[in-house]
Amino acid sequence: VADYAAVLTTPFARIVIIVAFIENVLLWGAFAYIGAYLRLRFGLSFTLIGLSVACFGIGGLIYAGLVKLFVHRLGQVRLAIAGGFTIAAGYIALSIAPAWWLAPVATIAIGLGFYMLHNTLQTNATQMTPQARGTAVALFSSAIFIGQTVGVGIGALTIDRLGAVPLFIASAVTLPILAVWFGRQLSRRHLLK
Repeated sequence: VADYAAVLTTPFARIVIIVAFIENVLLWGAFAYIGAYLRLRFGLSFTLIGLSVACFGIGGLIYAGLVKLFVHRLGQVRLAIAGGFTIAAGYIALSIAPAWWLAPVATIAIGLGFYMLHNTLQTNATQMTPQARGTAVALFSSAIFIGQTVGVGIGALTIDRLGAVPLFIASAVTLPILAVWFGRQLSRRHLLK
């Protein structure tokens, strides 16, 4: 109980946990429906859909290969913000792509942007409450998984009523806003240290 109190009474810890929750609502709430969108819009085979969605991992590999450069050139704040905008570019590209073969490129961008934003969050999650590090990371992980669940549920309601494009655009608009807000909170924290 003392460890939970230590985490939840730390303002920056609450920010990281809330941002992780919202990030996962927005990212995975839309991502879960990329396959269905590609099937409906372009009539793709399940093989091509699977390969297109799997390109998310290529974004992760690009991030892994360039992370030292990204952190050195951008720092944490601009890395998180750039991640939000990169995800947005991917979802916008999916929404307006005139041909199916742009979907893998968009999915790579979503993957790259996710790792840029999420790994910045994750780094801060491990440092936000040093006296209760295990509990802090457990709460952070819970926020991720609960956010994914809520996001997919909201996504289902949205896609059934409005279609995939409004869902993708909503994520594209809100993720950069979230990333900029988190970047400001992160900058403020570094100034106070």
